[in-house]
Amino acid sequence: MPLFEYDTHGLKRIKMKILKAILAAASVVCFLNSAVLPQNGWSKRELKGEVKSMTATEYEYSIDGSGTLENTRVKRTEFNENGYILQETEHINGVPNSSVLFEYGKDGLIRKKYQDSAVYLYEYEFDGENLVETAKEQYIEDKFYPRTEKTTYGKDGKMIARAVYSGRELVIDDSYVYDEKGTLMRIENNMEPRNGIVISFERKPNGEYEKITQSPGSKWVYYYAANGDEMEYTSVNYFGSEAKIWQILQFKDITRDERGNLTRKTSVKFKPADKYYENGDIKEIGLYKKLQISYEYYE
Repeated sequence: MPLFEYDTHGLKRIKMKILKAILAAASVVCFLNSAVLPQNGWSKRELKGEVKSMTATEYEYSIDGSGTLENTRVKRTEFNENGYILQETEHINGVPNSSVLFEYGKDGLIRKKYQDSAVYLYEYEFDGENLVETAKEQYIEDKFYPRTEKTTYGKDGKMIARAVYSGRELVIDDSYVYDEKGTLMRIENNMEPRNGIVISFERKPNGEYEKITQSPGSKWVYYYAANGDEMEYTSVNYFGSEAKIWQILQFKDITRDERGNLTRKTSVKFKPADKYYENGDIKEIGLYKKLQISYEYYE
């Protein structure tokens, strides 16, 4: 069979079926060999071992400190053997609240997502060495502004940029900056640069450390023990030069399973004794939340 032939008008045309098949196969092989796989769910959640599923039950108590149980949240997450989330559901007081389900291709990348009532289709391309993932919400008759999410991943699989569109309007445009160890240090808001988030750490000789997340007008401080257990959380709002504490939580009854994954944690709420301002004494309000987590493993 000749590769080229001419029609009755003398115009050359190419029989492309074989060529297209060869080029498509080469393209797939090239993509698989150079693909950047996004960071998986095990890594994002700092899970240890090959977790097949986890069920987190969170008991929420009255904010007045009376100890009255107000809500029970149950979130179940299932992972595939590569650590990526297959599906996640949440119930509040036994009533379905949210759900998400992912379908993956042979290359390990998400191809379709069902999130509550929305359906997203995924496409991929390369920008240099970075992988660009585009998730497009499918047309819904009564929704005029479908959502499009464009996420860029670096060579290590971590997210370095995220843009979200409502219809054609850009509503989120963020960049993520890491240090040489791969720790997130800044989230830059490219639409409103002054509203970016800066993350810093203060470490003590005994191994304890603080993680400080700060944006204009707000600060969140997380205190950790040397073994990585969260001990305390404080949120602060600023009014000019004046700082007002919004919330203080302290954590106790922390347990982990044999692999080192968190299985239990209780939080107790406090408030400043002196007009809600920083650096003063605090007093206990009462029980805030209890968290229990169970795991299934592939291993």
